[in-house]
Amino acid sequence: MVSAPDGLTIHEETDSKLSPGVVSPEALKHLQSAVSCGYGLFHLAISLVPPKLLKFCHLLGFSGNREVGVQALNLASQSEDMKAPVARLV
Repeated sequence: MVSAPDGLTIHEETDSKLSPGVVSPEALKHLQSAVSCGYGLFHLAISLVPPKLLKFCHLLGFSGNREVGVQALNLASQSEDMKAPVARLV
């Protein structure tokens, strides 16, 4: 059992009945792949913006790095849910 900083308890083994406040490892894997997919798509999209519009994006505080986006999408493509084919297509 691992205690997270926000007070949630993460069980190493899979239980059929989980008490409130417990996050299963499968849920964490799904969350990591979802965040990686969104993060990668965001970085890739911002890095492909034309230079004139990119100045406006930087003014608003958005920046994109193509390598970081591709790495995050690569991580998301290794998942076992529906985000993997989407990440592979991008």
